[in-house]
Amino acid sequence: MTNDTQSQSAYGVLEFCVCKQQSIQNRNDFGSVGTLINYSIVVAGAGSSELLLEYMKKQRVAKEVTTFYKYKLVGNVGIFSYLFKKVEGKDDERAIQETIFESSVSYAFSKIGKSIGISAKQVAKK
Repeated sequence: MTNDTQSQSAYGVLEFCVCKQQSIQNRNDFGSVGTLINYSIVVAGAGSSELLLEYMKKQRVAKEVTTFYKYKLVGNVGIFSYLFKKVEGKDDERAIQETIFESSVSYAFSKIGKSIGISAKQVAKK
């Protein structure tokens, strides 16, 4: 009879850790329709805030009130965008990052679009 320790290889005594694999989240892939909805939310948020601003100027509402409701509208669109990302199955961190990015880009593009519109009106008057 041979000794059990002599017949085993040196690698047989190593213990391997079997780690629990993270469960992969099922993401809902809405395809092109999901992309269209996502971009539509961003564009609608930027456009509606500018429309609200113009409407309130015509109604002669105080600038502080106008600014408050403009940011409130942008915030509500951001919440809607965040909830859509959660429906897609994205984790909290990624959903928040994408929402912040899209909100800031839509705000910047609304300012750029407004300045282009003002320039176009001035050229049309001449």
